[in-house]
Amino acid sequence: MMDYSLPKSFLIGGREYEIRYDFRPILDICAALEDPDLDLKEKAIVAVMIFYPEYEQIPPEHIREAIEKCYWFINGGEEAPQKK
Repeated sequence: MMDYSLPKSFLIGGREYEIRYDFRPILDICAALEDPDLDLKEKAIVAVMIFYPEYEQIPPEHIREAIEKCYWFINGGEEAPQKK
């Protein structure tokens, strides 16, 4: 039997953080990622702010991991291609 349950949190830097796993916040993130007025860093920050309700508690040294897990979730559990 297939398990179609979505994660409701992610372990980042050894701590569990809840995520917004509903499709509506994901659509908001996708809209931000397509916004031509935002640069790459701003898009990543907006994605983290939308995806993690307690984003302000994520230490700066773990933001990259938080972004990667957010994008992994949006990509349906597939790794994003690495850019050079």
